[in-house]
Amino acid sequence: MRTKATVFVLSCTYVAATLTAGGVAWGAPKASTLSKAVGPRIPTTGGQVHLTAYSDNDGPKYTVVLTGAIGDYGDAVRARAIGTSNKEYNLLEVTVTRGSFQLGIAKLESKLVRAIYGHFPTNTATCSGIVTASDAAPVVKGSGTGAYKGLRGTFDVNITINEVESWPSCPKTDTSPFLAQTVFLSGTGQVSLH
Repeated sequence: MRTKATVFVLSCTYVAATLTAGGVAWGAPKASTLSKAVGPRIPTTGGQVHLTAYSDNDGPKYTVVLTGAIGDYGDAVRARAIGTSNKEYNLLEVTVTRGSFQLGIAKLESKLVRAIYGHFPTNTATCSGIVTASDAAPVVKGSGTGAYKGLRGTFDVNITINEVESWPSCPKTDTSPFLAQTVFLSGTGQVSLH
């Protein structure tokens, strides 16, 4: 009996020591941090960058991915510049793992609003539709931080909204929520650091 008890205690001690040495912390919360993008930094001579942002609603926040001369990812938020009286968004604040920068999107937003009002939904038989707008979105001078300090350039940006509204009453005359929506923002630009 004593031998079985000793083996059991030694086995439990071995398992506990192995788990502790392996770094398992019971009850400790897992840290959820955004891993920094690795790889070469943006060359000062610049290059072509592809931007893709997406969301499942027409709110201001997107997930963003940058590829090409910049390889990074994070969030983008449509915002209004401080001191402007605009009702429409005029900035896209891009915050990624190595820094941030802003794009001027006032013209793009204006085109999007004009495309939506009076023209949506595009298919009243199914209460669904798509709307698109395109324009240039320059990097806002002095907005770069971190690895993007001094970033310059302009992106040619497209925004596409797909939406399904409740049936049979469409077009809607109220602000009731849509049933499903996707918003995609994509563009390519030549950028450099100065």
